[in-house]
Parts: sequence; structure tokens; C-alpha cells
Amino acid sequence: SITLTAGDWDVEGIVKYTGNAATTVAYAFACTSLTTNNIDGGSPYNQMQILNGLALGAYILRIVAGTRRRVKVAKGATTTVYLVAQAGFGVNTLSAFGLIQARRVR
Repeated sequence: SITLTAGDWDVEGIVKYTGNAATTVAYAFACTSLTTNNIDGGSPYNQMQILNGLALGAYILRIVAGTRRRVKVAKGATTTVYLVAQAGFGVNTLSAFGLIQARRVR
């Protein structure tokens, strides 16, 4: 998550998934959200990849968290924006890590 102060911000993120040689991935998802642990259904800030059992092997799966999101924060307030990751996988393990960043535009 990232906490923003008053102003207009452009927020974006990236999630990377990694597993072991036996991990199979059905889908992987990433988004920025204004609510913790929430996927904004149908939002342009979402990015999902259907992978239909991709064997991850030694690869790292990279997903950009949808489009850049403009967040307007009122004077004297703060807002937290969250990077959300979700995946469906079988066999073994899958880990996610990511980066969320914001640039003040006004």
C-alpha cells in the first residue's frame, strides 16, 4: 500500500508471481484499489491473465496492475491505495511480490 497526501496523483503498480518447477497457474490478477483486499470488478485498473494451467517452472510471471489510476485527495486529507494480487494455481506453491508507486501531478 501507499499513503497519499493532498493533491492529484497518478498511481500504478506491478505484481510478479514465482513458483517452483511443478507449479501450474490457471489465472493471475493484479490491480490497484482504494479498498484493502478488494478487487474492483470491471474496473480499467484491473489486469487479469488466463493461463489455463501454465507450468511456471523457473519463470517469473509479470502482470501490470491495469491502467494508471488518477487519485484525487482533498486538502488536509490522506488516502491509502492498495496493490492487490490474486492467482489460481494447483500443485505446489506460488508467491507474489510487487511494487506500487505514485507520482504527484498537481
